[in-house]
Amino acid sequence: MERAQRCTMCGTASYEWQEDPFSYTPVFHTCVGCQKKELLSEDDTPRVKGTTVRLVPKAEAERLRLEQERMLEEGVSTVPRRRRSE
Repeated sequence: MERAQRCTMCGTASYEWQEDPFSYTPVFHTCVGCQKKELLSEDDTPRVKGTTVRLVPKAEAERLRLEQERMLEEGVSTVPRRRRSE
């Protein structure tokens, strides 16, 4: 129940601010994963609409890269086809 009272963005609850308006102090924090995702998102590489950036373990990223290379060599399109509207 207490978790439901907390803001999903900052993690604080209104009662905490009512008890002490100075109970928290904002500080900068850099998450390396979020930083890498943001840097890739700002890349100018063309992407299919709806593409998101996610973090995957190195081994899975290598597997995905090899799979994409294999598909390109076989001439299989990696871009989803548009469906005709009926």
